[in-house]
Amino acid sequence: MNVLDELPDLTIESDETEPALELSVIVPARNEQESLPGCLESLIAQSEPGFELGKEWELILIDDRSTDGTPGILDQAASVPGVRVMEAPALDSSDQTGFTGKTNACWAGAQAARGELLLFTDADTIHQPGDLSRARHELEKYDVAMLSYSPQQLTSGLLQRMLMPLVFAELAVAYPPQRVEHP
Repeated sequence: MNVLDELPDLTIESDETEPALELSVIVPARNEQESLPGCLESLIAQSEPGFELGKEWELILIDDRSTDGTPGILDQAASVPGVRVMEAPALDSSDQTGFTGKTNACWAGAQAARGELLLFTDADTIHQPGDLSRARHELEKYDVAMLSYSPQQLTSGLLQRMLMPLVFAELAVAYPPQRVEHP
């Protein structure tokens, strides 16, 4: 038996009453009060003429049972047109879903998404101006169904500066670019 046959049905059901958008950006957040404001500011700033938040794309923020000030930050962001805030559903600890932690929150965001494309990003990231447009362009240019970026890492202190190249070297060994890019 194929292990994929044992997975639950992961069909995403859409609400036909709302028009589809080009992109849904999904951000799970758990206890991210320190980094979340910068992340949200950088994502909301991606809105530009012809690719406007609330018209061509949406931002879905999922509170994953935060115990710090994260819910308050998310509530403030909900006032921006095109931003939706939701709570992650309770974890199903049965063997039926296999979802835990962040995966559960991401899946909930994907279920709620109206975008034809889904972009998942962490709440502790900062997005450079034009990042979303560049990603859309690369999807079209290379005619791919999935795109994954490894962004610039902002480090502080000698230990972090020494450790991050090792982390990326390990990732390159585990996931060689020539195999990852192979159709």
